[in-house]
Formats: sequence, C-alpha cells, structure tokens
Amino acid sequence: MLRKQIYLDDDTEEILKEICISMGISQSEAIRRALQEYALKLKQEKDNKENPLLKMIGIANSIVSDASEKHDEYLYGREKC
Repeated sequence: MLRKQIYLDDDTEEILKEICISMGISQSEAIRRALQEYALKLKQEKDNKENPLLKMIGIANSIVSDASEKHDEYLYGREKC
C-alpha cells in the first residue's frame, strides 16, 4: 500500500470519526473504502460514455411497458416458441 496525506475540514473529520466509531473501523479504512467506491463509479461512468450502444438506452418511446418480455409477439404477431 502507498501512503497518502489528505486534508479534511472540521465537519468532514467529525463525520468520519462518527462513522468509524459506529462501524468499528479505522479512519484510513473508511477513506480507502470510500475512495474505492468513488473510483469504481467514475470508471463505470467513463466506460458508459465510451460505449455507443449504452447511449441508445431510453431513446425509443413506446406505449407498451413489457416490450422486453413480449418482443416476439410485438414484432412477429406471435408468442415466442
């Protein structure tokens, strides 16, 4: 592990202390967990922006709400075999 130094304002320090006491973990562990979760979220957002298929989600409007389940029936006029 690499050592990093950060600065926290008083309010954040107090919240961090309370969280760590209630969870029974060190402040370093809480910060590592929070940063890991944040970094994964940022990576997913970046990956989603780079995937053109994900940009298509939600662009079509439909009066049916079960199209993902009954797509064969709607496309071909029959239920899926």
